[in-house]
Order: sequence, then C-alpha cells, then structure tokens
Amino acid sequence: SLAELYRNEKRYALIIGNSGYKHIPALRNPINDASDMAMALEDLNFEVLLLTDATYMEIRSAFLKLHQKLLDGLKDQTVGLVYYSGHGLQHDGENYLVPVDAKIEYEDDIPRQCFPVQKIILSNMERSNSRMNILVLDACRNNSFPQITRTVNHGLAEMKTGKGSFIAYATAPGSTASDGVGRNGLYTQEVLKAIEKPGLTIEQVFKEVRINVLRLSGEQQYTWDSSNITGEFYFNLDIPDSLVSQK
Repeated sequence: SLAELYRNEKRYALIIGNSGYKHIPALRNPINDASDMAMALEDLNFEVLLLTDATYMEIRSAFLKLHQKLLDGLKDQTVGLVYYSGHGLQHDGENYLVPVDAKIEYEDDIPRQCFPVQKIILSNMERSNSRMNILVLDACRNNSFPQITRTVNHGLAEMKTGKGSFIAYATAPGSTASDGVGRNGLYTQEVLKAIEKPGLTIEQVFKEVRINVLRLSGEQQYTWDSSNITGEFYFNLDIPDSLVSQK
C-alpha cells in the first residue's frame, strides 16, 4: 500500500494566516484558512507549526525552525511544506509575504519589512535534505498599498523552481482574487477538500482544485501551479491495495 511504501517519510509544514493587519485593511479568511489547513495536514501525518497574525520576526523564527528540520531530515524521506494565506505582493521580480506589522509607505519599505519567498523560503528549502518542497500561496488579494501602486505589480510573480519544488498559487501570475465571504477563501476551501481524497498525486490534487475554483468563480479565478518535481507525493496515503496495483 501507499502507507507502507511511504512509512518512513517525515512531513513538516509551516502554516501562516495573516488577517489582523495593523496598517492596511484586515482580511476575513486567512486565520480560518490557516487553522483549518493545519488541522487537515496534522491528520495527514504532517508535523505542523501554525502562525496566525504573524510579524516579520515571528515568520522568520518559524521558518528557521522548519528549515532546520529539513536540514536534519533524511534525504529522499523528508517533505517540507509552507502554506500562506494573507496579503502578498511582488516587487522587482520577488514575491513577498506581508507581515501584520508591515507599514509600507515607500518602495524601499518592501524588502525591509516584508518576507521574501524566493530569496529566503524557496531557496533555503531547495538547499535542504527535503526530497520535495511544496509552497501553497493564497496571497493574491488586491493591492492594499495605493501609495506605491506604480511600483508594485498586481498579484504574485511566477517563480522558477529548482529540482523538487511544487508551487501552487490561488490565481494565475499577475492576477488577483478578492477575499472570500464564507469561513474560507474559495481557493483554500477547495484545497482542503482535495487533499483529503485518498490516493491522489499532488498534481491530481491541484488539477482538481483548479477545475473547481474555475467553476465556482464563474471562470473568474484561474489557479496556477509551477512544478519541477521528479518524484511522487500523496497527501492522503489511505488507498486500497487493489488501486495501488493498478497504478
């Protein structure tokens, strides 16, 4: 069975949900998104570190803890995942997570107060012993920094991945999605459903998410994936032996 095949796999996740921003409009869903994602991943054998309404230093400290676990993990048996729900932005080709304490008044505030995805998160995960690095970014809300609109592009930029990384975005590069009106944002709502389905590969999970988000948004929100993985990954390993033999 899949459970037997991956019995030695160690799974580590950092989950961040930022809603209560101090200097820009609050968001409805991210804390719920992050809390629900943490519970779902714990049920799927991830060791989870959950942060809500996190400052820059809290994000940095938590990522250092995750990175150390990935460095200490056994090659080919370690998986790392970072999930983020909240405000995000791109600037000069870099994507940033926006901490709740960020006060962005000028262009140079961005690299000083926001947390870089490619430079810190992705690059360090790829230099660890993790066989697969998964980034799930529900961070494509509309720009909440009108004072620097001319220097900040809409949405997130597509990231070029190294070997063994799978990056999932709530919307296509350069586009945005509005905050949801229910408990969860539309994208995270569908991710939570898809990862629970037994025996789906990671590619199948996010294809299902894309189909459902597109349908439920009236074809207004296109999700996006970027991948350079070389192995298989299953969120839910609970699948009958008869189906495994057919793969």
